Amino acid sequence: MFTPLLPKVPRILIHARGQMTPEETEFWQSLRFALREKNFELMLIGHYFPHKHLDAPLLKVRDGLDKVIRTSLGKGWGSWLPLPNKLDEENLLERERFWRGEEIDALHKEKRRRALYFFKSFYTLALKTSKPCLTVIWNGHHPQEMILDSLCKQCGCPVLYIERGPFQNTIQFDSDGILGGTKIANQKKWSWAGIDNKDYWISLLGKIKNDYQKKKSTWWSQPLSIGGEKLRRNLKIPENAKVLLFAGQIDEDSQNLLYSPLFKDNLSAFKWLCEQLSEKQNVFILGKHHPKSKKSPEDYNEIIKNKGAGVWINNVSLEDCLAISDRVSAVNSTVLYEALLMDKPILMMGKSLLSNKGIAYEINNLNGSPKILDEWLEASDLEKRKKLWIDFGAYLLAKELFSMKPPESNDGMRDAAALSDYLISMSKSSDIDYSKLDIDIVFIDEQTAWGDVVRVVVKSEILYDKLSKKIKKLIQKFW
Repeated sequence: MFTPLLPKVPRILIHARGQMTPEETEFWQSLRFALREKNFELMLIGHYFPHKHLDAPLLKVRDGLDKVIRTSLGKGWGSWLPLPNKLDEENLLERERFWRGEEIDALHKEKRRRALYFFKSFYTLALKTSKPCLTVIWNGHHPQEMILDSLCKQCGCPVLYIERGPFQNTIQFDSDGILGGTKIANQKKWSWAGIDNKDYWISLLGKIKNDYQKKKSTWWSQPLSIGGEKLRRNLKIPENAKVLLFAGQIDEDSQNLLYSPLFKDNLSAFKWLCEQLSEKQNVFILGKHHPKSKKSPEDYNEIIKNKGAGVWINNVSLEDCLAISDRVSAVNSTVLYEALLMDKPILMMGKSLLSNKGIAYEINNLNGSPKILDEWLEASDLEKRKKLWIDFGAYLLAKELFSMKPPESNDGMRDAAALSDYLISMSKSSDIDYSKLDIDIVFIDEQTAWGDVVRVVVKSEILYDKLSKKIKKLIQKFW
């Protein structure tokens, strides 16, 4: 059952990442009906078909230039219709290389170049059809998202950006960008003016802290906990040693690609830290491999073998690592926020929401790093930093974070209903002119194939419904 679109009401367009899990599907559906109660409508663009029924209009688009389905070069209508040459091609192609590597050859580059114009046509048609009063883009730094962003700005449509929040099942909305590029990340000071009930948000942060300390909920699935004491014994950590945790990250993630100005990858960040700590007495470096990292744990082990006492592990839970850690470090991992919820002094080696706020001990340049490392190890001003974190963490909850959980299990955080009010407040009722966008008809072959694609998808959905749960899980994992 699909509820038809409300006619003649303002529309909010969200370009969503994520795999449309049942939890995500529930959230977007809740947001749609919260908007409808206020005479607005939600339009979704996503990269996956939902894993359960979604009563919201979803337009599916492939993720990445290499994923565009295209006819052979030199054949069909595409060989008759030249590309319009209206994009900053080299900048967009360089960004694709940034995420997904160099082109294999000239033909690969040409296919990527043509994919840019496919996305330009796709998003132009999506905007001219939906005519949103606000567009919300998840991440915004992939070439196709950059094209959508540019098209919105050409016609005067306001844009917001989404990214995962620092706490599990939260998302952050910001007008400037994501992560270390957000408006709030670049604020050295923050003010509670205009935000009601500061005490409520501080209390809510306290609930999140208590809940985390009980459940140890983190973004990524972890090995089973064996307990901190047993882990310490297994690793043969000396009793008088101060345990310094380094949380590994994914090199292909936005945090490292966009907001790690001092280190080319996570391995080089870890190597630098080990070198700086090699002369320190009574410290034990505990490196924790990220569950999704493509880098071999052995590469990290080779570093730590030559740099003093420590170990790099990949089969131990984050919960146990944090339990035995006296200090926590990372480039800009969300583990730093979990460490703050456990009152641990944190060392940050990249940019994040915490930048320049006096909460983290920060490595902003490599020349002054020895002093910062000593301050982190000593942590004499920890109480001051904890107070700043409580105030800023509460402000972040009040200002930019929303929970993707249903209201009955979100601990009082802002939910889909509150998000609908926020999105409406950021929308625009006039001065958006979609006639400024030109439709370039250069992908007739791809578009005319859509009917065949739909038939295949419908047949696949019927078959999928008949499959066992075990096979469905395998399909969801690899699709």
